[in-house]
Amino acid sequence: MRLDKVLRLRGAVESDPRDAAAAARRCAQCPFTPLCDEALAAGKDVRLFCPNTHYVEALRSGSLKFG
Repeated sequence: MRLDKVLRLRGAVESDPRDAAAAARRCAQCPFTPLCDEALAAGKDVRLFCPNTHYVEALRSGSLKFG
């Protein structure tokens, strides 16, 4: 799945399964999948167009807080 690749590329670790499910839905509905596939295959950054950028970066920095 693309989201898993993005998380690995950015060094982020998923936390709450509900948050991960919401992020997976955003990924599945993303209109930029061809661009994402191309960028991930080349090992390039997807933050400029990824609908999960905030989620991934919050996980990466350890600052994801809900509630």
